[in-house]
Amino acid sequence: MNSSLSHREALHADLHAWIAAIATPDARLAGHAPCPFANLAKNVAIVEIDLETGEIVPPDRPFDVIVYVLPAELEPAVLLAHCDTLNVRYPALLFLGDPRDRHTNINGVTTNNGKHNLILCQPKAKLRAARQVLAKTDYYQYWESEYLREILGSDFGEVVGDRA
Repeated sequence: MNSSLSHREALHADLHAWIAAIATPDARLAGHAPCPFANLAKNVAIVEIDLETGEIVPPDRPFDVIVYVLPAELEPAVLLAHCDTLNVRYPALLFLGDPRDRHTNINGVTTNNGKHNLILCQPKAKLRAARQVLAKTDYYQYWESEYLREILGSDFGEVVGDRA
């Protein structure tokens, strides 16, 4: 069996298992999933990036989520700096970093994948609409304020206002 094929299959299995986990309702979140709309994303692409030979360029066609997989040795600060650059370069999209060694959670429910350095890319308009739906529930009450501000970014005031 081709070793690059088995690596790709293992990577896809890891990421699909993670997506399933963050889409699963949890009692610690009053029955909400860490990422309630993850299971609704139908157009998900997983793209491996070698930063020495390639760059992150989102497609012109519609998509729900792109999961960019970056090299394992990439430092978290460098990954997050890439997100900052991409967020300026592509203002209609949101790029969120998920460094493999950075543990994140919502009320004790793990949100990071823990195995791969990732950058998640989503259209801001779709994401904002989903966030506004969640804001009408108790979902954001389970988040720590700092992590919520980081994830919501410029949507923070509009989505949660003075409730956080």
